[in-house]
Amino acid sequence: MRFAFIINSQSPQSAADARKLQSMFGDEHSYLITQVAGEATVLSQQAVDYGYTHIIAVGGDGTINEVVNGMMASAKYAETKPFFTILPRGSGNDFARSLGISKQLNHLRERLNSTDVCSIDIGLVEFKDLNGNDCSRYFINVMDAGLGGHVAQKVSQYKRGLWSFTAYQRAILTTLPFYNKKTATLNSENYRHSGPVLSVVVANGRWFGNGLCISPDASLRDGALQLVVLGDVGILEYLLYLPRVLREKKIKHKAVVYKSIKSVIIDGINIPLQLDGEFVGYTPLKVTAVASALNVLQ
Repeated sequence: MRFAFIINSQSPQSAADARKLQSMFGDEHSYLITQVAGEATVLSQQAVDYGYTHIIAVGGDGTINEVVNGMMASAKYAETKPFFTILPRGSGNDFARSLGISKQLNHLRERLNSTDVCSIDIGLVEFKDLNGNDCSRYFINVMDAGLGGHVAQKVSQYKRGLWSFTAYQRAILTTLPFYNKKTATLNSENYRHSGPVLSVVVANGRWFGNGLCISPDASLRDGALQLVVLGDVGILEYLLYLPRVLREKKIKHKAVVYKSIKSVIIDGINIPLQLDGEFVGYTPLKVTAVASALNVLQ
């Protein structure tokens, strides 16, 4: 077995984690601390190319997203299918919540010594990048076009590091009072919509936004994704319904729709898009479920 730990340098404990992991697992494995945004994608692709059997993302949802995209980009991935797991170190850790994974190092050691493997789904999004070019990228937890994308866009303009949670809250407070709903057309195998939308969420996991259960029916293992459409919903209504979301309940509103889908096309003019908490581009876009894409140790 060969372990590649991809460690997000933005975590205040990244250096300490690297030392502890090396002490725990030994020098025969790799402990790679990222230096710049996007480097986790490069490092994880190289780790799969070089034949590492286990890829471990040490960080939050953004780091996990980068690592998964790097793994999937390797030409050897389909052949080798290395095991994947995480050591949560973000401010929200919404995907870790869906998997029931702990932050404890001793629990990580148990997972890496375990044979408890499950195959989980991910989502593939084809969209317009920040320069308007066609692009594709995977997400493992949640995609959000609209309000969530706009919040992520604002967060990307703030300094992160130790104040990442504060940046997220600041972005919400400066977005909600002024956000205008966008006009979008949605087409999936079992749902059509054309009109104003506050937000269009496609969920693989159940939680996003640091503990908001946006999709109570979401499953990582059903070969499908959950489409959640917040249509002609006002900001005040959205805030009033947040307690239900926190209690893992669906929103009961005539303009809120929940559907299980295999794919969906979302057309709209430059609606901002976030994948796993990171602002990446704009609509129009297409989302497709990729069944049993990752072998996860939990």
